[in-house]
Amino acid sequence: MNVIKQNYLKNSILLSFLIITPALFISNANASGMKLETSVVVVNTADGEGVMTLKNTDAKPVLLYSSVENLPGDKEESLVVTPPVVRVNPGDNQTVRFMLKTPPKAVEQFKRAIFEGIPAADKTSDKLQITIRQNVPLIIHPSSLKDNPEPWKLLQFKQTGPDTVSVTNAGAYVIRMNPGIEVLPQGVKGSLPRAYILPGDSFTVKLSGAATGGQKVKITPANLYGYFVKPYEAALNR
Repeated sequence: MNVIKQNYLKNSILLSFLIITPALFISNANASGMKLETSVVVVNTADGEGVMTLKNTDAKPVLLYSSVENLPGDKEESLVVTPPVVRVNPGDNQTVRFMLKTPPKAVEQFKRAIFEGIPAADKTSDKLQITIRQNVPLIIHPSSLKDNPEPWKLLQFKQTGPDTVSVTNAGAYVIRMNPGIEVLPQGVKGSLPRAYILPGDSFTVKLSGAATGGQKVKITPANLYGYFVKPYEAALNR
């Protein structure tokens, strides 16, 4: 039994962790020494690609795996990642390109960019090797669509019942925000099913109480890089 334990300790153990960075969370994590240049990948169709630069801040080489993950229900493989796998030496920068391979749409698309850095194995060390899988937003922005720093102003809110409100994204932009909403002046609250709203999405939100006579809805949106901005109040229609 002692021999088995000694052999076990001499082996490197690889653990994989997932850093999730949805709309309302920002990560500048140094995953296995890989530091992201920014918190989002933007693919502008006018350029045909988007890029992310990573730096290996570790003292050892890292094998960097990059890929695209679709949202649930999205089966379109619209991007090619290059290079999908590459060795990055200590202190070096590596640029990963996300190249568009399908015709652009008239509205923004939302996907996730995945970066996984695997440190070089050290068979002589008993230390734990940790691989962290970084997951950041990826937005495909049509060149025909004007830049809009406040796309949440295109959201439409309608009271559909004493304790329900519909939320519709009538614009062509992906909107990221805190999923919580508040009906004013009553202060009655509810929550969206997720922290992003795609173009054309419509949800019915169940409130914590009656909001008859509500006049406005308060939300806390996030900017392109996922940072919260000041709360926004929109008219509540009937």
